[in-house]
Amino acid sequence: MEYLAHAKGQYKYQILLQTIKEKDTYIVYSHSLDLSAYGNSINEAKKNFHSTLQIFLRETSKKGTLDEVLSELGWEKTEVAPEPRWIPPLVINTNDVEEGCIKA
Repeated sequence: MEYLAHAKGQYKYQILLQTIKEKDTYIVYSHSLDLSAYGNSINEAKKNFHSTLQIFLRETSKKGTLDEVLSELGWEKTEVAPEPRWIPPLVINTNDVEEGCIKA
């Protein structure tokens, strides 16, 4: 289960990441946060994503907009002990393939 929780000056999170390869570039993307980062290797892309996530959390917290942004992304706040958690929208399926032809 994905979640984001803030307690005692730190963030705890579990989010799903997609890794995409475009030519020689690796992209790490979080659908639930609509954040991405890239690198020349998977490890570099993951490291860059972690930095991007840190900046996202720091800046939205500093501006007081984290709750608003998560809500706009479809997350729901739940009261789970010991601290409230944000739960993202549920991804139902990632296996569907759309195929066809559209006449322009």
